[in-house]
Amino acid sequence: RLWLPRLASPASAIEWLQDPTAGQGLLATTRRDGLPMPAEVLAGLQNGAREGSQAPGSPLAADAGVSRTPRITLAIGPEGGWTPEEEAIATGAGWQLVQLGGTILRSSTAAVTGLAQLAAWRTLSRPSSPWPCP
Repeated sequence: RLWLPRLASPASAIEWLQDPTAGQGLLATTRRDGLPMPAEVLAGLQNGAREGSQAPGSPLAADAGVSRTPRITLAIGPEGGWTPEEEAIATGAGWQLVQLGGTILRSSTAAVTGLAQLAAWRTLSRPSSPWPCP
């Protein structure tokens, strides 16, 4: 509708994960227990920005008093999941580890599940939010 997911060009996982993202990078993984869902991370970012606690240059920082929507990058793993090396590189580059639910998903369903969570966050953040929809 107002936004479309952007699909990046093919690249090796290591190369792509080392490149810092503008905004918030979310790495969906199944290798760790107790990880937050994407919507929880995004709600936290948005709540922090509403309270004025965002740092200059953060995903929700305002330029010249104008509120901006964060750029969100969601990376889902290949079949079999991310390797420990890939996860370490990602977290070192600032990616936030998240889960897409309590079960392991195939890559095709993980992509749909991730986009559904981002769309739900977008919908839920709209009614009372001063932020433009992502």
